[in-house]
Amino acid sequence: MEPIITELLVLQLIYTFLLNELKEERGAIKENDVEIEDDESLIIPHIKISLVKITNEVQNNVLINEILQYTNDENETSKLNINDILRIIENSFVPSIFKVSLMNGQLNFQNLKLMEVKKLIMGKYLQFRTKQLDEIQKLDDDIIGKLNISSSSPNVTTAMTSSAAKSSSGNNIIDPKREKLLKLYRDTVLNRLQSKNKLLDELYLNLEKEGNYHKIVHKIIEIEMIKNETPRSVHYLQLILQRSISDGIMSSYTGSKTWEIARQVQVDFDDTVQFMRRALE
Repeated sequence: MEPIITELLVLQLIYTFLLNELKEERGAIKENDVEIEDDESLIIPHIKISLVKITNEVQNNVLINEILQYTNDENETSKLNINDILRIIENSFVPSIFKVSLMNGQLNFQNLKLMEVKKLIMGKYLQFRTKQLDEIQKLDDDIIGKLNISSSSPNVTTAMTSSAAKSSSGNNIIDPKREKLLKLYRDTVLNRLQSKNKLLDELYLNLEKEGNYHKIVHKIIEIEMIKNETPRSVHYLQLILQRSISDGIMSSYTGSKTWEIARQVQVDFDDTVQFMRRALE
């Protein structure tokens, strides 16, 4: 797992604990929460949080464990320990900006500007996001490059010409029995996927309403194409369904209704694929 992910997790926890501690001390009510977080002039003379409390939360928080599960390398199974957390604190809270000391298992912050902690987290987040966007752009360029090479390949041209020649001579390219089986598989998968509440249809309707779909997705997979065209293979049908669900997730704000629908469609799709795999076996 990238170190910056663990840094963001630990720093966000520390920020949350500091904010909660400050609210308890001041008896802050809900209406004033935003003012406390965004007050750049706010200086906290002295505040402390338990290092054990931070460690327990890092090791036992359900969301953090899920993040670690999906970001750890195959040989990484251990959770962050107290020494890892101390190392992150030492490297992140530089003495020139923050006055932090450890005494009796408590992290003591003196003359702390809460806004500086927020800026620290946002800086690391933007650094991480920029790196991820650069990697995604590189992958996009590699894929487009390979597609361009494939489309200009003489072998592909020959194969297309050969297929066209067969088609014009009246020979069937797809065996009728195989075509019938593929259509049956397509209809069975879609019927099972949509059987409960037609969430796939609802996903596409919501994407159209939001209007982000066409701006974000380069080549949209139309739902009518999925329903009506004969897939090239079983795996191809799974591929275009997975891509359409992924496009829906990436085109929606996290936590929005459309995003939640797309996530549920993903769960239903995984169950459907497993069911069909067992049925075919």
